[in-house]
Amino acid sequence: EETGRVEVARVTTAPIEEIVLVGTYSDDTYVIYAIADTHLSLETSIASLDEATLSRSSIVAAEEQGVWMTADGTLVTAPTVSERTQRMYSFAAIANADQPDFVLHLGDGTAGPSDWNSFLAAWNSISPPKLFVPGNHDFDNTTYASVAAMFGYDTRTTIGNNKFSYAQEISLGDISFLLLDVDTNRVDSSGFQTKLDWAAGQLNSTTSPLALIVAHTAPHNYLRNNYDGPTANAFNQIVLNALNSNPNLEKVQGIFGHEHPSNTYMDLFF
Repeated sequence: EETGRVEVARVTTAPIEEIVLVGTYSDDTYVIYAIADTHLSLETSIASLDEATLSRSSIVAAEEQGVWMTADGTLVTAPTVSERTQRMYSFAAIANADQPDFVLHLGDGTAGPSDWNSFLAAWNSISPPKLFVPGNHDFDNTTYASVAAMFGYDTRTTIGNNKFSYAQEISLGDISFLLLDVDTNRVDSSGFQTKLDWAAGQLNSTTSPLALIVAHTAPHNYLRNNYDGPTANAFNQIVLNALNSNPNLEKVQGIFGHEHPSNTYMDLFF
């Protein structure tokens, strides 16, 4: 197998769909399991497609009831609440059985009214090393401080007004990673420049050859995730500058959630 190649495979085992990121570096292989947009909720009613219209405001309202708009603008019925809960529990069981090097949840673990009890029961049962990245729906009826406390993140340094920007140097066998949560959910954009500056500092100073950027919405792709062009360009420039100036850094990867209904992940390489 060619050194440095990265493969992304989607694994579907009803009722679960997750991503498996398999990469090699210096002939060592790493495996990361990720899932996103499980949307565990206490709400049991699901809107029918004929209740949604094509106006933007009604689509947003319908999403809260379980109707999702696909990338091509069509509306589909989302999984039921019980199906979403089963998907999360199935993912936890698969991760525990397969024991990947690392497990990620890429945000929107819950949706209002949020069922944090079920989500945390499944999440806390996962035994491999793991990281939860918050999404916009995780704050539907839960505060930033509460979510941080649930995951034990309340002891982290506050960066750009909250605790979710986070850098962790991890070793997967002989491979060294910088795992960088850039906190790009769109609930609160204040302090975003502080987060950009922080991310630049992490990428410029890491001694790891690989960096994995994780976020709910992709900061560098405004066409798909509703960021403005200047913000996306600024983040791209941060990554490119780090690759050009940091002799230790050889590859930057990104993995993201947010898109409905297929929970499409983007694994982009800079």
